[in-house]
Amino acid sequence: MSSKALTIIALLAIIGVSTGAIVAILAQDDVDTYGNTYTITYELNGGIADPNSPSTYVSGTVTDLGCPTNENKDVAFFGWYLDKECTKNLLYIPSKMSGNLTLYALWDDGYEGHGYKLDTYTKRTETIFGNMAYRYESFGTYSQIFLAFESDNKYLYREIRETKLSSGQSNVTSTVKWNTDKDDDDKDEYDQSDEEVVTLDLNGWNVTAKCITLTLKDNSAVSHVEKQYYIYDWLLIMVDSNYSSGNVVVNSIYQIDSILSEDIKNEYSIKVYSGDGIDVTGAGTYNIGSPAELTATGDDFLGWYDEAGDLLSTDKTYKIEKVLSDQSLYAYNSKICDITEDCGNSLTVTAEDVENVTWTLRDSSNNIVNESEGERYSYTFETVGKYTLTY
Repeated sequence: MSSKALTIIALLAIIGVSTGAIVAILAQDDVDTYGNTYTITYELNGGIADPNSPSTYVSGTVTDLGCPTNENKDVAFFGWYLDKECTKNLLYIPSKMSGNLTLYALWDDGYEGHGYKLDTYTKRTETIFGNMAYRYESFGTYSQIFLAFESDNKYLYREIRETKLSSGQSNVTSTVKWNTDKDDDDKDEYDQSDEEVVTLDLNGWNVTAKCITLTLKDNSAVSHVEKQYYIYDWLLIMVDSNYSSGNVVVNSIYQIDSILSEDIKNEYSIKVYSGDGIDVTGAGTYNIGSPAELTATGDDFLGWYDEAGDLLSTDKTYKIEKVLSDQSLYAYNSKICDITEDCGNSLTVTAEDVENVTWTLRDSSNNIVNESEGERYSYTFETVGKYTLTY
């Protein structure tokens, strides 16, 4: 388990969102417990206690919990939890908490299904002749979760950015990519410093973190310096980004909101239903994030269609860049559709280069099941079997 691979998640090249503070909202009952001392019990689940982890805390103060270690170098630490099932994460003890605590350490031998959510804040200003001419602020969140690993330096992750400008405009984007995927204008442009250990004060949470600094390489017109702070060797808790180009200055702060987790499937299946006389190769089971290539043969090949009946491609070779879900695809004959469908599934087909046709659907006994006219044909199957669709 190498954390080096994860710190290059680094190149967020953030320019443009980030953070709300970690603030506890207090009720009067909380205030009544301030100053009381409570015990902390750690269930290490095979780990070794951090000697700096506190055994008590005082209500009304923010308390760091430290990070345990493990003799098993093939596992990583994924945080402290308030329950044995490890569903309620606790990054630190907030000032509003009271009562004796039992905390459970979560270890895992892979990063798949683990991630984090950051609050974001960005301020952009533009100046003309020394006077501020334009400014906007944006708030939002940035989430990243790991989906798969192929080696110590190649991992698949999903990122979701949600931003809202001070003007009220909002935007949400979701992207899945390998860390080795780079835009043409973002290839090896940054120098990365060695790690240094620093102490951060995040709204009263004093935490020791590893910091790396990314600096844009030689470019006299643009300056971009980004500091990224990690705990547990993998968990990004803060990003401080400063970018300037000409009269434009962009300052962004990302700050940890929570640890994320979800169930991730390692494999997905691609099923292909082919028309009469059309042979297909490439269907089967694929690892998440793997590419897939399907090839159809047959003189009357019409095209590849998805489950909604929409045309995907008329090329006999159809490529899927990353397999991220179970899929059913249809390779249709241009003259006869002869496919097997599960009951309850829907079929929709569009006739190419014709304005109006008569569609006839027959079962395996050649009985007419349904007839319809138009450019597009749709039908929901009620019985499992083999059907022939002609027009």
